[in-house]
Amino acid sequence: MERRKRRKINKKKRQQKIRKRRLLFLCLFFFACYLIHGLWVAKYRLVDLPVDDLVAADLYLMPDQQLVHVDKKKDLAWIGKKVRRFSGHPKDLQGQAGGQVRFIHLYLNQKDPIEISQTGDQIAVNGKWYSVKKLDLYRMDQIFSAYFK
Repeated sequence: MERRKRRKINKKKRQQKIRKRRLLFLCLFFFACYLIHGLWVAKYRLVDLPVDDLVAADLYLMPDQQLVHVDKKKDLAWIGKKVRRFSGHPKDLQGQAGGQVRFIHLYLNQKDPIEISQTGDQIAVNGKWYSVKKLDLYRMDQIFSAYFK
């Protein structure tokens, strides 16, 4: 009788160890996925922008010849966070002709300004063109709709 109890207790302990090991492997797996995702996102990020270094931003709408200068820290942080999320793949083609052209000039502390332009479904960063997702175009729309109503 006592032997059976001991076996049951040992079996429960083994099962607990197995559960803990599985949980540990599951946690390590999710942590590895999180790190890989971070590296993947950083690889395709268009602008590596330190939000704290933003001094000013200029927003241009080309056919309408409109200009907005932004220098409030809160607005700059919001624009910087939106721009920093842009990601895409390099594209050899130039921008599409015609239509509305949008420009964002970001001025940084003691660094060269960053020029971002958008025509159609492409975004150029300092003259290099990228094909982007609709979500990035939507972010660009959010930025411009906030200042051009």
